[in-house]
Amino acid sequence: MGGQYKTTVTILNHDQEGGIFIDSYNSFGFKLLSGIQVVGPCVLFPRSLLHWNVGGLQDINEDSLHLFTLLDPKIDILVLGVGNHENVKKVDFKILQYMRSKKINVELLPTDQALSVFNFLNAEKRYVAGAFIPQTVEDTEDYF
Repeated sequence: MGGQYKTTVTILNHDQEGGIFIDSYNSFGFKLLSGIQVVGPCVLFPRSLLHWNVGGLQDINEDSLHLFTLLDPKIDILVLGVGNHENVKKVDFKILQYMRSKKINVELLPTDQALSVFNFLNAEKRYVAGAFIPQTVEDTEDYF
């Protein structure tokens, strides 16, 4: 039984000092500038990537955003990409109030715009975090 399952670690952007940047996206996930593909929702920091355990907009709540309140030092801004323009209107305002109560600024955008904002802030060496849900097939073309 022991050794039956192996854990692997891949170092992202090992050669790149600039951090993690998103190159493209589609309805399944995201492609990083390094060529690594990420399937499903994810959380990005300037030098780290995590899978985000949300199934969609309905799962974005205080629990799914709690990670960002635990960071020390605090992030400058959380860029939240929630799919399409219609989803931006559907986000519960209480979530934004919760994040503001924790002194965390949130930029709520459609995913395509949120990715650009994350890349820009990351390039400026800001301590930014991004939480992204892929857009649905109806919202975007496949870019991979």
